[in-house]
This record gives sequence, C-alpha cells and structure tokens, in this order.
Amino acid sequence: MDPLVHRPAGDLLEEIVGKGAEGFPRYLGHAGEAPRTYRLAVLLGGLSLGPGVVEAVREHLGRRESPEKWAVVRGLGELGHPEAEGYFARVLRERASADAMAVAVRCLGRIRGEKTLPLVLGALEQPLLVAEACGALGRYGTPEAVAALAARAEEFPAFQALARLGAADPDRLTAALGRGAPWTAVAAHGLGLLGDQARGELLLPLLASRDREEARAAFEAYARLGAPQGVAPLLQVAGRGLEAWSVEALGALGDPEAHGFLLAALAPPRPTGFWRRLLGGTKPGYADRRGVFRAVRGATDPGVLDALTGWLTAEDDPVALRELLGCRGLAEGGRGEALAGAWRGGGLTVRYAAARALLQAPSGAFLAEALDCLGQPGLLSLDGAPASTDPARVLEVLARDENPFLLLGGFLDSGLADPETLEADLAARLGTWSFPGEGAAARDGAGGAFLGAFGDARPGVRRDLGRLWTLLGEVTDRGDPLVELFLCHGGTHRGGLQRMLLRAFPAAVARFVQGRGDRHLPELDAVAAHLPAAGPAAASLGGVLDGARRALMAECRDIALLVEGSQRGDVVLIEAL
Repeated sequence: MDPLVHRPAGDLLEEIVGKGAEGFPRYLGHAGEAPRTYRLAVLLGGLSLGPGVVEAVREHLGRRESPEKWAVVRGLGELGHPEAEGYFARVLRERASADAMAVAVRCLGRIRGEKTLPLVLGALEQPLLVAEACGALGRYGTPEAVAALAARAEEFPAFQALARLGAADPDRLTAALGRGAPWTAVAAHGLGLLGDQARGELLLPLLASRDREEARAAFEAYARLGAPQGVAPLLQVAGRGLEAWSVEALGALGDPEAHGFLLAALAPPRPTGFWRRLLGGTKPGYADRRGVFRAVRGATDPGVLDALTGWLTAEDDPVALRELLGCRGLAEGGRGEALAGAWRGGGLTVRYAAARALLQAPSGAFLAEALDCLGQPGLLSLDGAPASTDPARVLEVLARDENPFLLLGGFLDSGLADPETLEADLAARLGTWSFPGEGAAARDGAGGAFLGAFGDARPGVRRDLGRLWTLLGEVTDRGDPLVELFLCHGGTHRGGLQRMLLRAFPAAVARFVQGRGDRHLPELDAVAAHLPAAGPAAASLGGVLDGARRALMAECRDIALLVEGSQRGDVVLIEAL
C-alpha cells in the first residue's frame, strides 16, 4: 500500500489543502482501502477546497483510460459518490475484466442509483459476480432488490443479504440454524433482526458454540430480541471474557442487571506514583471504560446511576468522561453536585460534557457560573494577563506558532468524535457537492476570532481554512458541532464551551423557571447578578433573563387578595403559607 495513507491525518490534510483543487483527485485513489482517518482527511480537505473540486474531478474522469483514472473512479465509488455511477455502468455494459466488474457492482451498491439497479440485477446471472451482486442488492434494500434476492434464497450470498436486511423468511432462518458454518451465524443474525421473541430460545444452544462467529451472532441476536428467557445466559457467557461487541449488546438491552454487570467488570483506574509501584500496575478487569460508559448511557436504574456517579471522580480520561457524562439519567436523577464537581474541576472537554448534562436540569448556582464563563475571555492565556494585554496580539502570536491542520489531525485521532458517523456525513456532503461557505466561523464571537487568526497567519490557504471552520460548525456529533469539540480539545481556548453555553442557555433558563412562581424571583435575581456587563452576548442573555422574570411574575402563587367589608372595600394582602 502507498505509504501516503499511513501519514498523520494533520500532515495529510495540510498537504491536500496546500495542493489545491487540481491535486485533490490523486488522494481519492486510496479511499477504498485506506484507514478511516485517511478518508476523513480526504473528505475534510476536499470539501474545504470548495467548488473547484468538481471541475478537477470531472476533468480527471474525462481522461483516457489509465490506472490512475481507475483509482480515482474506484475511490469515488467506494465513497458512494454518484459522479462515478456512469463509469461503472459502462464497465458492466462493456463486460470488462471480472475483477473490474466486481468492483463496479460493489460500488454501484454503495451509490444506489435507481438507473443502474437493472445492471446490478443483471449481474446476478453471472456466476463470478453473484456474491458482489447480492451484497449490492442488500445495500439497495428496495422491494425489487429484495424480490430478486428472495428468488435465490437457497444460495448463500442471497440468503446472507436477506438476513442482514431483516427480510429473510423466518422458517428458512430457523432451518438454517442447523446447517453449520457459515449458514448458522447468518441465520442467528437474521433472527435477531426479525424481532420474534418466541424464537429466542432457539439461539440459546448456540451461545456455547465452539465456532466464534456462531456464538457471537447468537449472543447479539438474543440480546437484540430483549433476552426473552432472561439475561442469565448472556451474563454467563460474558463472565468468561468481555469483548467490545458483547459490551455493546449487553448495554443495548437496557437491563439494570446487565448494566450492573458491565460496571462491576470494569478495571479500576490505573494507580499512579507510590501506589502504582506497590500494586504493580493495572488490576485485572475489563479495560475499555469508554465502551462500557457508552453502552450504559441509557441507564435509569438508581443503583446503576449510583455506580456511574462514583466513576465521575475516579475517571481521568476525557473521552471516557464524555461518554459517562452523556448518560441522561445522571442529570435527571438529582446528582447535580457530582456533575458540578466535573464541571468545576475538569479540563475543557470534561467541562463541556458536564455542562451539557447540567443544562438538562439546571440549578441557580450552575446558571450563575455559566454566565461567569460567558463573561470570561475565550483564550485561556488571557486569564491572568494584565488589563493592558492586547488580545489580538496574543491570538496573532499563538496562530503563528501553532499549526491548525496538525491540531485538527490530533482531534480526529482523539476519539472524541465518532469517526464512522462523521465519515458518513462528510461523504454525503461530497456526494451532493455541498461545499461550506467561507469564513462564517469568523463572525462567531471569541472562538471565531481564534480560528480567524489561523487564517491571517496563513494567507495562502485562508479561504480554505475558512471553509474548513465553517464545515466543522455545520457537521455535528451527537448534537455537538465539531468546531466546539475541537476548540475544547485544543485546551487553549474555551470558545467551544462558551458557544455551547450561549446556544443552550435560553432552553436551560426555561427549564429552571418551569413550575415555579414569583417566590423564586430572588433566585433568578441571584443568577442575573452574574450577567456580563458587556460583550456581544450581554444583550441577548439579558433578554432571556427578563423573559424568565416575566414568566415567574405571571405565576402569582404567594399573594392572595381579600376584600374586607362591602362598604369600605379594603384590600388586605395576606402572604400565603
């Protein structure tokens, strides 16, 4: 494989942007077999280069046949880009080599163009292309594709595609459980997708299968069905050793016993210093805390939430803490003090995740601290600086000394964002030639000034950087714009935290006043005392608090009017108890 694909994402992204739109097609040639970080760098770079990429790709596709052209077309196809659909259609019509036609069928399945579906259906009649054609039709998933697969359900490729679609005949799946590898594993997977709990007991004997694929498929399928005969069989298997897929399956059950099992299986945090030398490093246990916290993020059981709360002070991995703090039950279970500890004591990424949780059920104290944060300078380097310090000058120096592409590459490798979802979103944007605008982030408060400084330090790629920042603001991960997570990950700028707080503050205040009356006005006034005196957000924040004050005053629960005497009409105010 070309060593190009093994380069750090930041270096690659910088090179792609530096080469410009004309050089972009070269990087598409490795998109099929390269690691995901490579594909992310290519997609980010291509979108940030703007509409010039369209012309460059089409010019490349119009060249004479060559290995370089084939690599570009194949890369587009592996990304599901419709620009390659016509080329692959010609490959099938002209009956090219078997290898080329197999690639064409697979890529057409990723593109899923309606006009080329007949060509994929026709590939079913060619023995060397049956497997690829069935896989492609499984990606289409249309009634016509399913009907064509059902007609060949006795053949394993078609049976596999139907099972993965959840469209296979239940009786056929049940019968296939006894056929052995590879039928049994596929049949078990298909039964899990059907949702027929009555067939769940058929999977239990397979949990002890010596065939690894069969045992895994049965485990996942039985869990997907909701463990109709109880979770004990799954926990017995998992007790012999957890793996990432079994953690995910157990977590998706939503069962308190399964969630408690996962948390109990976790290895304690790695000791440091004297204790590490004394205890000899890591204790036995399952090490992937990130995966476990992600798996139990839907927990509502008080005992499980208590165990998760204990991890808030023990966990020091920012990525794991983001997963842990994503558990909505922590915010709704009256555990504000534990969350507040993470909010006050963690790094920017941890504070960001803790604030997201606290905003779901905010206290007056937290809203006041959020306003304090919004009133601080975005750049952490300015916290202890004298009043005479010029923020613009500090930004200029920082931007000159740092490389924005390398910072972004480190962020992509950090694990904070879900790479699979990110790749799918970026590929969809490239597939519709949906390029971001230029420089929108530069208008977005202190964070925009920080990002704009990078563009000023690199005038040759300023426009492309502007598109890149805009793109990060438009693409989200679990509702969080990537630009916010990126700013927090860098550790030098709290702009991402401030962006999120400003965006979520109105809804949080509405939650705070919901169900309250005018007796709570002093609490709201205590929050308003922390309102920033100046700054671009001061007016909007003040408007939010004024609206909340009117809402509380409209709920007059503390005052009763009593008319005393029909002649005098005296009005006596009596404070309600």
